[in-house]
Amino acid sequence: MNLTLIRRSFNRHETIGELLIDGEFFCYTLEDRDRGLDQSQPTDTIRQIKVQNHTAIPMGVYPVKMTYSPRFRTMLPELLGVKGFRGIRVHSGNHHLHTEGCILLGMSRDAHNVLNSRKAMGLFMSKFNEPCQIQIIRG
Repeated sequence: MNLTLIRRSFNRHETIGELLIDGEFFCYTLEDRDRGLDQSQPTDTIRQIKVQNHTAIPMGVYPVKMTYSPRFRTMLPELLGVKGFRGIRVHSGNHHLHTEGCILLGMSRDAHNVLNSRKAMGLFMSKFNEPCQIQIIRG
């Protein structure tokens, strides 16, 4: 399974994008503000630019694995090897205060939020399989 997250809309607090599964549009995404981080940057540079709980993860390619989330008390997809970040997951939520660096899914969107997030997450979980990787890019 190959996921592609294309960041499309860049706002003061949030970044709205599109999630593709094996090249086909699946849903919208919401992340924290994109501060121009890239996986190729040194970890020290990423940590200097990052604002804790208010920064989208660096663009790049990451393996995704289903792991147990103590916070949500359930199995959720986790992005592995994200420089300067820990516990980055794909989960439900509607606005930037729900992200803390994670990727939120929604069936629709407005200028600053994703909507019908639980439905999007349920559909995503029914399709998710390993091995899986996600590529995060700017559109």
